Amino acid sequence: MIEALKRAFETTVLGNLIGVVGLIVSIIGFIFTIVSLIRGKRAAIAAFDAAKQTRLQILSIDAVVECTQVLNLLEEVRRLYRAGAYDIIPDRVLAGKRSLITIKASLPQLSDQHQIVLQNAISQLVICEELMESFLDSKVGGIDLSKMPRIISSLSDSLVEFLVVVKSLVEE
Repeated sequence: MIEALKRAFETTVLGNLIGVVGLIVSIIGFIFTIVSLIRGKRAAIAAFDAAKQTRLQILSIDAVVECTQVLNLLEEVRRLYRAGAYDIIPDRVLAGKRSLITIKASLPQLSDQHQIVLQNAISQLVICEELMESFLDSKVGGIDLSKMPRIISSLSDSLVEFLVVVKSLVEE
């Protein structure tokens, strides 16, 4: 009988010990799982942030290209004005205006000041477009185009300054 009690005690203590060890292993496993989930979440957030930053950089690079194209269009408008090829100018001005609208829409991270610069440039191109359309539609004449070179020059200067800002966004 003593042997039976001794065996029962060993079995019970051993059973309890195994149960405690099992509980400890389960808790450690649970902690490891939670830590792994937290690390996975942090990695996912970091990947999302990196993708977002890359997307903004690509949009900034596209804006640099678009802005450079607008500057080239403005130079072409200036040459066309000097050559008297007025009928081509509205199409070039419209292309420049569309590009600036695209830049404005694709760079929401621009400061309010730079958004205003873009909006002013778009407005100036609208003025040029309307001026040229009025001139071309007018059979009699009387539309003064003498302001056109100054508007284009001023617009080019502000866009060059804007281009520097956008290039700095690319370098960030």
